[in-house]
Amino acid sequence: MKKTILLLFIAAFTWQANAQYPGWGPQSKVVTDSIYSKVLEAHRAYSIYLPKSYDTETSRKYPILYLLHGMGGTNTGWFYD
Repeated sequence: MKKTILLLFIAAFTWQANAQYPGWGPQSKVVTDSIYSKVLEAHRAYSIYLPKSYDTETSRKYPILYLLHGMGGTNTGWFYD
């Protein structure tokens, strides 16, 4: 009886442990990097939102929207706040 319960318990959790459903395809993503500013003499971080089709449609051109942080904000504020 204990083996049956243990087997059902393991089966229930491993069935739900899929990292990603193969039918979902590519997802949009946020890439974070930094650039050095000679004027500020410091690195400034920036984040880029890449749409789902960015990696698959390499010949396509995408519009760019620059989002800058304000007082006390960070480069990730537009995505995670």
